[in-house]
Amino acid sequence: MKWCFGVALAGILSFWISEKAAHASTFELGNLAAGDTKFDVVQHSENQPFEDTFRFSLADLAASLSFQLRDLQQPYDIFDFKLGFFSDNDPATPIDTVVGPLGSSVGVNYFDLAAGNYFFVASGTTGPFGFLYRYDLHRNYAPGGPPQVDVVPLPPALLLFTTALTGLGLFGAGRQGILRRRSA
Repeated sequence: MKWCFGVALAGILSFWISEKAAHASTFELGNLAAGDTKFDVVQHSENQPFEDTFRFSLADLAASLSFQLRDLQQPYDIFDFKLGFFSDNDPATPIDTVVGPLGSSVGVNYFDLAAGNYFFVASGTTGPFGFLYRYDLHRNYAPGGPPQVDVVPLPPALLLFTTALTGLGLFGAGRQGILRRRSA
């Protein structure tokens, strides 16, 4: 019996120690095409610093890019939160930084990003309840918008519109007797 208790205690302690050591994660999100959305749920244990890196690439100009972190657990439990946006061209200097309390969510939008490799870094310290959040990274369509649906060609539409107006005019004139009075 003592042996089973010792094995169980060793397993619990090793799990607890390994969980404490895992506080940094890197998410390779690949190339973001127009209209793509990447998301996942991330969890961190209690009372530990964390730093999560989200790497992605843009093959062409992006009209806009949005990144959002949403807290999925209550009570909210994170301190010293910081979200940085970087380019691989200058990884030491952030393009933008959001600092302060996360609240229930934080979202950032960027417009007209050039092709290249980028990454977000979310960091902070969890409190006694840990931290569970969802990230969403969405790339909107490039300039020119989404694929367009074919429109009705103008010449046939004008012909149809003119025919309809002429018919309505003749119908209204006939009801008022204008055509009969002129012919008499």
